[in-house]
Amino acid sequence: MDETATVGGLVAVFGVTLFVAYRLEDPVLWVLWGASMVVLNGAALIAMNR
Repeated sequence: MDETATVGGLVAVFGVTLFVAYRLEDPVLWVLWGASMVVLNGAALIAMNR
């Protein structure tokens, strides 16, 4: 797995989804966004350390 591409992809997903959550201003969406970022980054960390 190319770590640079993985990190770049995570940064892109983070930025785009943060922009969407910020623009929609929905509290439920903020909670879902935060939880999904924790899960996504945790999964990427596990995958990179294997």
